[in-house]
Amino acid sequence: MSKGLRLAIVTILVLIALFVDLVALGVIDFGSKPAVEQATVNLTGTSAQTSSTSTATGGETKKSSSLKLRFGLDIKGGVHVVLEAFPLETASTATQKQLTPQEVDELIKVLENRVNALGLSEVVIYRDKAVPNRIIMEIPLDIKGGNLTPDDIVDLLGKPAVLEFRDPTGKQVLLTGKDLVKAYAGVDQNNSAYYAVYLEFNDEGAKKFAEITSKYLGKPIPIVLDGKVISAPVVQSVITGGKAVITGKFTLEEAKKLAALLQGGALPARVEIAEVRYVGPSIGEDALKAGIKAGILAFILVVIWMTLNYEIWGLISSIGLVVFLIMDLATLVLFQAVLTLPGIGGIILSVGMAVDGSVIIFERLREELAAGKSWRMALRRAFARSTPTILDSNASTLISALVLYWFGAPTIRGFAITLAIGTILGVFTSLMVLRSLMEMLPPRKRVQQSTTAA
Repeated sequence: MSKGLRLAIVTILVLIALFVDLVALGVIDFGSKPAVEQATVNLTGTSAQTSSTSTATGGETKKSSSLKLRFGLDIKGGVHVVLEAFPLETASTATQKQLTPQEVDELIKVLENRVNALGLSEVVIYRDKAVPNRIIMEIPLDIKGGNLTPDDIVDLLGKPAVLEFRDPTGKQVLLTGKDLVKAYAGVDQNNSAYYAVYLEFNDEGAKKFAEITSKYLGKPIPIVLDGKVISAPVVQSVITGGKAVITGKFTLEEAKKLAALLQGGALPARVEIAEVRYVGPSIGEDALKAGIKAGILAFILVVIWMTLNYEIWGLISSIGLVVFLIMDLATLVLFQAVLTLPGIGGIILSVGMAVDGSVIIFERLREELAAGKSWRMALRRAFARSTPTILDSNASTLISALVLYWFGAPTIRGFAITLAIGTILGVFTSLMVLRSLMEMLPPRKRVQQSTTAA
């Protein structure tokens, strides 16, 4: 690769990373428009409570997307919830004591659907690899969920959400939530002071709903959620469009909660809360400050040590470390990685490994210059000789990070992620950034001998 092309690649990547960092830190306001709450629904038929063609607003929340650095619960505080899942008590599962991995994945998908329906992208849900039937939820204290608190979210996600349309006697189930494809909140067309939940069924559900409204014309159809009647609209016309509305003098938040439950679907398993652990934000802030101070101190000591040992080369290496940190932060932001306290430790360790690459290169460069090579030739040979060593050492570290991520506990994964990212960027910094910076230096034929081992 030519010197000009290498410099161009490094410059472009650094500028992009710097822009991402400035946006993430709030220095540049980019793409952070306020969220707008709006939803549109078309209903067919005419009824006081099972409605007709109209438009409603105020239901779904459209999230604005922006680049930002995400912090874990150990830094910004929140609620760590451990859920235990068990098979539903049905005839087919009477002898089943534990969920299969596929059933746990299906349960997680339903929980994630509910979270997405509420616009709560900050909630993290994942399986506990140590205990197959356990699911972990992490809810930050500063979550943007309207009036929802972390406790409200835990309660909401744990509800079965079994939706049923029953006959007027309330005994026979006519239609279930399995045929539902969409549910969202909107203004009640019969009373604009309240909100309602609008439903859309698939083709099979639409056919069933048309038959139901035709059979029970002029009679109430109880709508039951988890065994409780939440609405009993009187059918005033046959509805063939597969769309309906649930009314009940709901507030906006109540309508959103109900819509999220229905949109996510019924839980395919019974869920119990095994553990709830609260992390105060003040503890996390203190830990973050301590981690940042440790990182700054480590960086300063590395700069001093490199400058004392390698003079101008050491200063060039320090500039490379700054570039490394800029790109590391940008990568965490772009990949939406969650930064935890162990993750900060991984970043600090990555800085040390990036310095190792510089030391290897500088020692090879000293050897080449001492052998009488010209500056350009010595620089070329130093990087050529150092590359295999740098790649081999970082490859072993990367493999270790991947093993930690796949088999380690959740608290270790943050460390593994930042270590893996830092390892890859450390190689790039050593072989691309540092070389571009060194090629800008004037020729230097004589160097101070060093006893430092490569």
